[in-house]
Amino acid sequence: MESTGAPAFDALAAKVSELAQVCARLTQENASLRREVSRLSAGTGTAAGQAAASSTAGARAKLELPTAGPTRPLNGKVSRRLMGKAAGAAAVTAMGAAALVEAGAQPAAAATATADANGNSVTAGAVTKAESSTTVLYDGSSGFKGVVLLGNDSTYPAAAASYPAAAGGWAGAGGTAGAGGVANGIYGYTDNGAGYGLVAYNSGSVAGSGGGVLALAAGSSACGVRASNSEGTAVSGTSQSTAGEATAIVGVISSTSPGGFSSAVRGENNGTGGDGIGVWGSQAGSGWGMYATSASGIGILAEGGSGTGVSASGSTGVSASGSKFGVFAGGAVAVQAQASGSGQAVNATNNSSTLATIKAVNAGTNSGIHATSKGRGGVFGGNLAQIQLTPGTGSTHPKGGSRGDLYADKNGRLWFCKKGGTTAAWHQIA
Repeated sequence: MESTGAPAFDALAAKVSELAQVCARLTQENASLRREVSRLSAGTGTAAGQAAASSTAGARAKLELPTAGPTRPLNGKVSRRLMGKAAGAAAVTAMGAAALVEAGAQPAAAATATADANGNSVTAGAVTKAESSTTVLYDGSSGFKGVVLLGNDSTYPAAAASYPAAAGGWAGAGGTAGAGGVANGIYGYTDNGAGYGLVAYNSGSVAGSGGGVLALAAGSSACGVRASNSEGTAVSGTSQSTAGEATAIVGVISSTSPGGFSSAVRGENNGTGGDGIGVWGSQAGSGWGMYATSASGIGILAEGGSGTGVSASGSTGVSASGSKFGVFAGGAVAVQAQASGSGQAVNATNNSSTLATIKAVNAGTNSGIHATSKGRGGVFGGNLAQIQLTPGTGSTHPKGGSRGDLYADKNGRLWFCKKGGTTAAWHQIA
């Protein structure tokens, strides 16, 4: 008896195909179980075990699936007999899969003696062994916005990535914490002193402003990058560029209104003794060890506390120039310069026609400049005059004075103090 059962046959054929896929997956898992049982039972094979292995092989041979499914009749009709055969094949498929799994529970050393770890399924919560690399290759459409391979202990979905990536590690906290409560996103580790715990590389094959590592932090006490080394350098930056203004390390405060004492780069040494340096800049040739600029502030501000604010030595200890001041210093001793050998402690040059090369101002009653020498205390030269004395406000010399004082009164007379005291002896020399 014939009937028009094409839709029923298609549904049954789809079911057979689905069961065949289940059988293939169970076959793969069965092979994995056999290898594990064989490993655990290595060296303890018995006649019973060999018989079980032989039985397993026989069962697998008998339950081998057909290479092709049922053929649909050309006239679109199918007999009940043919449908019954298809249903029977589906039942055999399901029972065969179960039989393979059951058979896999027995040792089968002979079947797995030459098996390796390649081809195993990657199972969550288990260790998967392999003799070659394992790759998760994204082959979807372009414009992917997620993370291809993600280790996630947070409530964020993979599609929420702000920076789409090939691999990632996420750790949540507070309302976004995952079940594990882990604190770190990615942990790279190595025992090899010649290796690196984490390698990040940007080839620049396609031009852009990216980098090898992008580190972001939003907390006031957090750091974009935190590095420590118990025995050596914590952070090392190297640039092979020969371009002008190339830099190995750059620090930038991007705000146009930063807080007081905010620093693009800060060096801090916690040593309490005489050793150690806060910031060390060096140059191997005839360049500059340190270069500091400011648009309208101070290029370098140095405070020495109870020590020295600035200590400079060299062929020229200090070389300074400026449109207003070459050197502006304040302190109990504003500037102290010392030269060794026959060098010059201070050499100041100024090309200005309106400003002095050196200007010394003392708001108290001591000297503006105090110079001593085993030779001459001071040597002065000039085309207009070697020395200029600014006339005082008195019509004659002061009452008191110190021996050796010179005083020019407002009338243009020059006085010399021959004997000092509160009532000094002055002599007019011009």
